[in-house]
Amino acid sequence: MKILVLGNSDTAGSHVSGTPWPHVAASLLAQRGVTVTGIDDVGFSAVGARAAAFAERKVRELEPDLVILPVGTFAYTVGFVWVQVRHRFGVRAASLYQKLERGFERRTGAAGGGSRSKARLSVNRAGRKLVRTVVGSRPLTTQAELTESYRQILGAIARVEAVDVLIVDYPAETGPLAKKKLATPARRAQFLADIHEAAASHRYRMLVADDVFGRFPEGSLSTPDGFHLNDAGHQVLGEAVAAVIMQGGPEAH
Repeated sequence: MKILVLGNSDTAGSHVSGTPWPHVAASLLAQRGVTVTGIDDVGFSAVGARAAAFAERKVRELEPDLVILPVGTFAYTVGFVWVQVRHRFGVRAASLYQKLERGFERRTGAAGGGSRSKARLSVNRAGRKLVRTVVGSRPLTTQAELTESYRQILGAIARVEAVDVLIVDYPAETGPLAKKKLATPARRAQFLADIHEAAASHRYRMLVADDVFGRFPEGSLSTPDGFHLNDAGHQVLGEAVAAVIMQGGPEAH
């Protein structure tokens, strides 16, 4: 089985010290007799007019047996200062702000532990809070735009024959950066219902986040920002993904 993950910073393991969940799943599949010949983890964003075309191109290029598509509400619930800057002052100003933000992060981000790291982290948090208060923040997109983008992505992948697709729901964002008016349970439920309806129309399989994460205390499987998985979260999701793939049967791939 060859797997393509239309992934993100989580699937790349950018926020954990352990194994990202796609590789946890692949290891478990191997233990259960399913040979995984390779995992292509491609950086992907569902935001933007070119997302569907990019997804279809990668599926055709890499010819996987299974495409794993993580789906979450992050893009319309979490606010970013640079998006607000772009909205108010344009692309050039947003690029400059992002450069300044990266420099600030290098100078004040915690590193190495100890009291000095704690002090740097305190400065980092205070600075970020001040900027968000003064400038404001804005999500990457709207719920309606994200829903339509995923519909187009699924439709584009469906044009490629003989490829299976697994939709992997992410848990709801719980951290301080999530905009509460946009991250309500009702809005999330509607979003996921729309995505699941689109997936079902193509007979694609789905892994429902609440079925996986619902038995754990809220936030216990996330990093402090509330929208990335911690090491335990990667293990839990990897186990769940492997189980769903096995239910389809190794002979199906």
